[in-house]
Amino acid sequence: MLKYAYAPAEDRTLELRSCDFFREGLTTDLLVISAWDGYYEPVPGTMIAALLRCGINVKELKLKCALDFTGSESIKAWVSQELDPGDAPIQWPEGCTTRFRRLAVIESPRIAGEAAADAASPEDVPVFKKMFRLLALLPLHHVPCRSVATPLLNAGQQKATLQDLTPGLIEGIRVGFDHVPELRQLVVFDLKEEAIDDLKDTILEHFDSTQETSELELSKEQRLYLNEIAQQLESFKKGIDISEEAKKIIQDILEQLDDRQEKVNLVAIGISARKLVEYRVGEWTKYPSSEISLFRRINYLVGSIDPWTINALHTVRIFGNWMGHHNYQPNEERDVPPPKITHFHLNMMLLALRCVVVEPWRIKDRQPPAPPIRINPPGL
Repeated sequence: MLKYAYAPAEDRTLELRSCDFFREGLTTDLLVISAWDGYYEPVPGTMIAALLRCGINVKELKLKCALDFTGSESIKAWVSQELDPGDAPIQWPEGCTTRFRRLAVIESPRIAGEAAADAASPEDVPVFKKMFRLLALLPLHHVPCRSVATPLLNAGQQKATLQDLTPGLIEGIRVGFDHVPELRQLVVFDLKEEAIDDLKDTILEHFDSTQETSELELSKEQRLYLNEIAQQLESFKKGIDISEEAKKIIQDILEQLDDRQEKVNLVAIGISARKLVEYRVGEWTKYPSSEISLFRRINYLVGSIDPWTINALHTVRIFGNWMGHHNYQPNEERDVPPPKITHFHLNMMLLALRCVVVEPWRIKDRQPPAPPIRINPPGL
């Protein structure tokens, strides 16, 4: 389940998920795990053991890895070859809905005896710093890393605490995305809901947010109002032309609208709704999100679909910006967020989202204008 989401920049997201990773239905370029130096035994309860149940032998992957930085103390990691090539596909077990193209393993020294108690200090094992350093190198070796998933590294056998891991992760969120421009989605997951909730609270504190501004409690009457929208999103998700990626985004929204949830996570639902708009706009435009902003891609559709739909797309986009960006600075006065987000703002965004996914995008006679071509003036 998506517990929290944060957008450090345009089209970049950090997601915190409390889930069984292999049943979460994610699709990523890279899964990053941690291990003792050169120790890949499938100890019960570890990611290495879980991978072996999927037919992925970490020890064998290391022998023929694509990149090996274990000789560098500042990174101490290696990256596998592609895991699921056409000539040797993985036999994913039944119920495993997650897919990833490569595995990366960040290693830490295995210290015996009493000294092991201090082995997981943030100074000795800056594991998330190592991860971002690794990610910064991957594009140089033509290894995709647009989407990356990782558990709470070193929290297993290494017994690192959240206090140990937080400084490196917070620093990575602050500057790591800038150092890895290819990175668009980072998913941090853990099976224990309490661990993800504690991490969420820590991130909220570091980025000057609060539980009150990120969550909204709704009455039963207000919940009933959202049920119809949830049913329509569910129907859209069952469409035959909907990609698995879009279905996963819709499922994240539906989980926030579930009656059993006491509160709606405004950040999670805002970013998920914005991602769904990106998906729908992407069906109509050719520009990838890394090159053209969502604002410009929506405006590119002006003249080819109803103005009503254009306005709905911008409404969801703006709400997602409010929720996802730290210290959001709008370009226009109309995009300034209200002092406090209420259920009225949430309802307005969801009604706009309903327009985007339920109502047909009526194609007008006039097609969208061709993108502008820059022509140098004479003499240049």
